[in-house]
Amino acid sequence: MKNVKEIIVTGGPCSGKTQGIWGKEDEGIEGLKRKLGALGFRVFITREVATDVILGGVHDLQVLAKKDPQKYLEIQNVILQKQLDERKHAQNLAALFPDEPRVILYDRGPKDGEAYLPEGRYQKILKELGLTGDDVCYSFDAVIHMVAAADGAETHYNLGNEARSERSLEDLRNLDARTLAAYIGHPHLFIIDNSTDFKTKVDERLYKAVLRTLGIPEPLEIERKFLVEYFHDSAIPKPFRSVAIEQIYIDIPYEYFYDFFGKSRIRKERYDEGLEKYYLVQKIGCGKTRGEVEVEISWRDHSILSGFIIPRTTVIRKFRNYFVYKHQYFMLDTFESPSWAADKNLCLLEIELIDENDKVELPPFLNIVREVTGDPEYTNSEIARKR
Repeated sequence: MKNVKEIIVTGGPCSGKTQGIWGKEDEGIEGLKRKLGALGFRVFITREVATDVILGGVHDLQVLAKKDPQKYLEIQNVILQKQLDERKHAQNLAALFPDEPRVILYDRGPKDGEAYLPEGRYQKILKELGLTGDDVCYSFDAVIHMVAAADGAETHYNLGNEARSERSLEDLRNLDARTLAAYIGHPHLFIIDNSTDFKTKVDERLYKAVLRTLGIPEPLEIERKFLVEYFHDSAIPKPFRSVAIEQIYIDIPYEYFYDFFGKSRIRKERYDEGLEKYYLVQKIGCGKTRGEVEVEISWRDHSILSGFIIPRTTVIRKFRNYFVYKHQYFMLDTFESPSWAADKNLCLLEIELIDENDKVELPPFLNIVREVTGDPEYTNSEIARKR
């Protein structure tokens, strides 16, 4: 079981991500490192590679993007490889402290580079380097996107960072949206917007998102669910990402598999680039807030555990569309199996919250029938029952 949590904190210019990570005591922001250290975590942090590259000699990076596109692409390639090297370095350091709870915070992640490259070029670089989406995105435990000040807090934007060259607020908003779009499809993406003051954004909401990822004070899932009339993919705003999900409900014998036993579920996720990932999940309770423990497992583990399928249940197969609406990260499921759910065109919209009191603004382009949070009829375990 993986016991080192890896969290990307990203966002557009002047979003508060760097201050949230590195904040100093005299600024009134303790900083995530000091806060988590007080909770007993050994915290490792990687610096923002692009800023180091710019301040380290490539101060004209944005000029090169226009005057020498080929050199610009080569520099972006170097930035990506340095980010991956920094991750490996942090992982190696964390491995030296196996008896301590550990967390690695990344000031921007490898997928940020996609926002700064022409469409399709980032994928080409990954292919050239033999990398997959798992290497640059899905293997991280969570991504926290801090929305840029240019989108909702324009008066707070400044050029205090010497590496910051963007000027137009519209350009900044577009760059922030492109950065967020790069991570759409990650199962645990949190968006921290500018609906509160800056201190609350950095000192409270960012911290809460990190604590949720770490399972503090306990591993929880806070989620709302809505029944939706059947829709066509064209109704979903771009960019969105589709993931094929297969879910099996199992009953694990006592002490058979790690610390899991009893009723659980295994999940296979298949991404458009052919990548497959496998998880073992146990949820406790019902309603908006439930206990949840999730670990990534191997294909072999998944194959073994599928033999413990609960009698009179069937495999759930569904397509999940991830999309963003008004800085909210939604998951829209359409079912292919069981057959009764497919015949009824069953569609469910879900949103994972950081806090129970978070407000939700539902997308108007979907016909929401009603909220079904906590309704046993629309739990996946009930949907899996043979009828």
